[in-house]
Amino acid sequence: MIQNISAVVTAVGVLLAALSIRAAQRQRLRSFESFYVERYWSLMDSLSLPAIKLDPDYKRCPSDEKVVYSYLRLCEDECELREKGWIGDATWKIWTDGMAAQFDREPFAQTLKEVRDKYGKTQYKLLQELQDQEWKAATIHPKLVHRVRAGLTGTSGV
Repeated sequence: MIQNISAVVTAVGVLLAALSIRAAQRQRLRSFESFYVERYWSLMDSLSLPAIKLDPDYKRCPSDEKVVYSYLRLCEDECELREKGWIGDATWKIWTDGMAAQFDREPFAQTLKEVRDKYGKTQYKLLQELQDQEWKAATIHPKLVHRVRAGLTGTSGV
């Protein structure tokens, strides 16, 4: 009888420890994702007023071009992190929807087209593959074992 109680207590302890580790992992991932969101807004805050306002007479300037290339690099980094299992499902869906919207407007659309024309897929390969798949969040995903271990599955927790 005491052995049965001891086994149950041990099993509960192991389960609680596993849940605690998973919760800590999810919190670490959320902090990491938050860092990338901050980088995004820092870049968007650097755009010129005509670019932000979507002015129809907008002409790309060097400072906006720098922001766009930095955004391209940010997006490619996010794609790489997703592929390695560092970005959760819910966050990835939000980010890919945002990428689709951003690259549908200037100065982002023209710059991505120029990059594709000039470099093919030697630059920003994952980002271009995502665009080719019409920004479907499911096109870049880590292996299931990495997703489960890191607590990346599901739509909750954004």
